[in-house]
Parts: sequence; C-alpha cells; structure tokens
Amino acid sequence: ANSVMKKCMDDGGDDASCAPGAIRQANGVVAAHELSVHYGEAKNYTIREELLDGRTHWVVPTVMMVQGVHRGSHGPILHLADELGRFPGIWDGIPIVINHPAEDGQNVSANQPHILDEYLVGRVFNTMMDGRKLRAEAWLDPEALKRVSPEAMEHIRAGKPLDVSVGVFTDEDMQSGEHEGEHYEA
Repeated sequence: ANSVMKKCMDDGGDDASCAPGAIRQANGVVAAHELSVHYGEAKNYTIREELLDGRTHWVVPTVMMVQGVHRGSHGPILHLADELGRFPGIWDGIPIVINHPAEDGQNVSANQPHILDEYLVGRVFNTMMDGRKLRAEAWLDPEALKRVSPEAMEHIRAGKPLDVSVGVFTDEDMQSGEHEGEHYEA
C-alpha cells in the first residue's frame, strides 16, 4: 500500500485521490494467520441468498473493524471511527479469501488472477459505518467455500462467528497514549 500511495503522490495525486487505491492494495496483503474460529451464539445473524455472476451466494453480515486499538505489523495502533469511515465504499468488491495467500513465504495480494483462482470465496459489498463499527456484507460462494475451507463453511452455515482480518493502509501519527484502557503507539 505504501508503494502504491507513494507512486500515486509522485505522479501528482493527492491524499483523497491516492488513498483509495492504496487501501485496495493493502486489503489483499496481510500477515498470515490460521483460521480463527469463535464458538458461541451470534445475535441478529441471518444469512440470505442472492445471485451474483449467475451463482447463488450467501450474504453474511460482517463487522470488519471496530474503533479501538488493534495490533498489527506496526504494533498497537488506535483506529478511530472517523478514519475507518472516511472511504467505506472502497471496500466494495474487495476479494474475500480464507487465510492469507503467500508465495515463497511472502504475503501477496489477493487481487491477482492466479490467487483469486485458488483462494477466492467471495467479495465484500455494501460497506458502511455503523457508529464505531465498519460493517459490510460478505457475499460468499458456497461452492468455493466448500472447496477452500469446509470448516469455515460449516461454521457459517451454523451461524457461528468467525474472525476476519483486513489489510489496512495507515497514515500514522506517531503519538502514543491510551484508549479505553489499551496502550497504543500511533
């Protein structure tokens, strides 16, 4: 994301025009994790079926991120709702994959044809801010989900929540502090 942002800025762009492309790039490149499953009841969790590209998809409500301190590759960073909600529509159409694609031990963007062919299970749509939460709908292809992760498919079918991970481009203010009892470095 940083290189996309820098190239755009070097080519005469500004923050408003460059940030969406940088965020799209960051969405596909994130640290590797195993499937994280949480057992328990989800309230007001309903799945509906819709057609996309001529195939039935499960539309699952998703909380992608919540205002607060999140720990990632840059350490604990405070993400405020105002920033999360700055460009919610740029998330629409972003690929959904299970785990994080990697090649030769390096994380790679999910937005590449050969990666999409192997890992894609759906796309993000209808992204919006809801108070302190960045919400969206995960449009999941059940056939792809079954092929890539039968475990995730069964949890979704049962209405059990799963953790999601988003790649986030950050323009950090190096200012430490505490937010709701949690320390942050930027």
